[in-house]
Amino acid sequence: MKICLMNHFSDKMHPQLQSQGYEVVSENQCDLASSEIEAILLRSKNLHNLSLPKGLLAVARAGAGVNNIPVERMSEQGIAVFNAPGANANAVAEMVLTAILMQVRHVEPALEFTGRLDSHSENLAQQVESEKSQFQGRELQGLKLGIIGLGAIGVLLANKAVALGMKVFGFDPHISVENAWRLSSEVIHKSSLTALLNDCEALSIHVPYMEATHHLLNQEKLALLPAGSFVLNFSRDEVVDRQAVLSALEKEQLSAYITDFPESALLQHDKVMCFPHIGASTKEAQENASTQVIHSLDAFLKRGEIRYSVNLPELPAGEIPNGCSRLLVIHQNRVGMIAQITDCIEEAEENIIEMNNRSREALAVTLIDLQSDKNQELLSEVERLEAVLSVRYC
Repeated sequence: MKICLMNHFSDKMHPQLQSQGYEVVSENQCDLASSEIEAILLRSKNLHNLSLPKGLLAVARAGAGVNNIPVERMSEQGIAVFNAPGANANAVAEMVLTAILMQVRHVEPALEFTGRLDSHSENLAQQVESEKSQFQGRELQGLKLGIIGLGAIGVLLANKAVALGMKVFGFDPHISVENAWRLSSEVIHKSSLTALLNDCEALSIHVPYMEATHHLLNQEKLALLPAGSFVLNFSRDEVVDRQAVLSALEKEQLSAYITDFPESALLQHDKVMCFPHIGASTKEAQENASTQVIHSLDAFLKRGEIRYSVNLPELPAGEIPNGCSRLLVIHQNRVGMIAQITDCIEEAEENIIEMNNRSREALAVTLIDLQSDKNQELLSEVERLEAVLSVRYC
């Protein structure tokens, strides 16, 4: 199988994939018109305007967001899309804590002050002593931190903040059972966004960007925060209404806005701290994300197992039994599809050893172990079914 690597990856990536039996080509060696490319592994490369290989089975992004991937188009073609949720969670959580400390201890203006000092001045010590009071801050102990979104990043941030003595409030109506178990019992659950906002001195938002979260923090929501609070956005730029933030800063409703998404309207504002999108930029996070998507990709290509897909259902799968073949069918989630597939198998006089079917919204996946070798005629018959998007032997 041939995998195309887009964007830069660590030197470990090629040998790791090659050791698993894959042929690896880089982007400048990759002919996307070739039907030989079966998987694409990328970071930030934009696929929206590219023609993709006809034989493409999967796209995997070494990161959490998939805005650079045309997921809907992939789904229509039965192409699996994988990401690496949680791989960069620790890196982002640590960056948010860094930003909180910088804000409450006035680190940025303090550094600017010392940067302007004359190192040759005879009165240097006296000047420092006379001016340092303007940078008096507060400690993290007791700071009221609100967190919107208790996914992998939100949970880690909440737990770290609790350990540092902060009073932490959390809101997430869709928190998973796994994340609920991982969340510290000291985190105070809020049943509504309004209740959360009313209690915050600092607010950090950690939700994916989608239609429902566009401008989640708008003028109305920001007005619910106590005067003088500050907001941190290391999630996505569009989840916060930038103009509403600027207005709240001018009215002193907010004391500061800290974001990982610099924009021209924010860069020159003295109450805005912008980072150059470095929340997940650690060697550890990048290697974790790469390792995670390689495992997901390998399990899917070789066994039909689906983990961490953004468009297909989770589907566990063990090793293919000796002497058997495994058929993977990605199809529209319609009534009667399993019957149509099994009719094809019956007509081919094949015997089913085990079958698993899972669905996710408009798509479904059927995984079937057959007591026979791979049968190309059966493959062709299943492929002809109207609602089948893709079918292959693993």
